[in-house]
Amino acid sequence: MGELPAGWERRVHTDGRVFYIDHNNRRTQWEDPRFETSIAGPAVPYSRDYKCKYEYLRSHLPKPPPNVKCELTVRRNQLFEDSYRQIMLLSPSHLRAKLWIDFENETGLDYGGIAREWFYLLSHDIFNPYYGLFEYSATDNYTLQINPHSGTCNPDHLSYFHFIGRVIGIAIYHGKLLDGMFSFTREISFSIYKK
Repeated sequence: MGELPAGWERRVHTDGRVFYIDHNNRRTQWEDPRFETSIAGPAVPYSRDYKCKYEYLRSHLPKPPPNVKCELTVRRNQLFEDSYRQIMLLSPSHLRAKLWIDFENETGLDYGGIAREWFYLLSHDIFNPYYGLFEYSATDNYTLQINPHSGTCNPDHLSYFHFIGRVIGIAIYHGKLLDGMFSFTREISFSIYKK
């Protein structure tokens, strides 16, 4: 294994465990310092950058229209199609309004739980390879990728991708999660979407 780095000392604790003293930085640790560089690099320092960026983004989003609700009434057995039809009829500003989801023939007040359930169920439908819009990646059965042959499976595939983009936007705007994992093997360029 070789010698310890300069300034390090090996000792045995009273319970028999070996520990190491770093006299350079005046700290102790259980792990042998000779293994640190070969197994893993330095730990990623905690950064508040992500939180600051997230808060900055949230503060610059357009505010929802006052006293307006984005009401959707969907049937559980037709969740995908009902959601598609209703969301595609709404304006982008209306999609930023307070989200209010009702499941047909079910009573309940949506204080966030029903909307969370709707996002969960809808994401399962959206990312279901059965619809032909997405497929499992070649590397595993957990991550998804856009099906390059979605046009042969579904002639309205571009309209459905527009809908999926709106749902992702609604989820981001309202701070909700979608249940789907993607594999990105290529750089994404949005220049092809600019007209």
